[in-house]
Amino acid sequence: MKDSVRDAVDGILQEEAMTSQAAAHLPNEVLQTILGLLDQDTFILALQVCKEWRSTFKADDDLWRHHALKRFPLSRTTMNRNGTRGVDASWEAKYKSLASIQTFCYDCGAYTSRKTCGGWKQRALCGRCFEGYVESRPGQRLITKTNAKFVYRLRNEDLQALPKLVDKNPIHYKFELMELYRKHDLRRAAIERWGGIEEMLKQLRPLPHV
Repeated sequence: MKDSVRDAVDGILQEEAMTSQAAAHLPNEVLQTILGLLDQDTFILALQVCKEWRSTFKADDDLWRHHALKRFPLSRTTMNRNGTRGVDASWEAKYKSLASIQTFCYDCGAYTSRKTCGGWKQRALCGRCFEGYVESRPGQRLITKTNAKFVYRLRNEDLQALPKLVDKNPIHYKFELMELYRKHDLRRAAIERWGGIEEMLKQLRPLPHV
């Protein structure tokens, strides 16, 4: 279900001419259901679809609360008690404030004191999630450079412009540094490389070592 929703959102993002028609004519109840099902990366992408979708987000603080508690489960008590910017802060403000704090793991949302070796600002992986990248797992929000090229059939030049997180190698600290990419960035790069969603899906290969 979530994969279908993600593909639908990506499709609307790719088809500029369809944006206002496809998004604006969705019943509000259907749109709210769809937005509640999105994973965290696609949730952020959905804000870029059109004014109608952004208006739905602005008007529905419960939607922000849903995604804030899903992404930052260990901060649930603090957020429910007094938020991050005062008692009256909206859930949108709480979400954005928490997302800007580097001490939250990008994968699971847990508190972490780990620092990365480079890449995006205010991004890190907790020890447990970092060690999990010894092998690929479907639930991970990031993917290694090697697996990105294998799964999406991308070339080095396709990856050059994409943001990445650089961390120690979880197999051994003396090995080459690990480069991690966001899956939604890779999907969009693959769509551009292969000329559309349908062709991109034909080219996809399953993750190795799963």
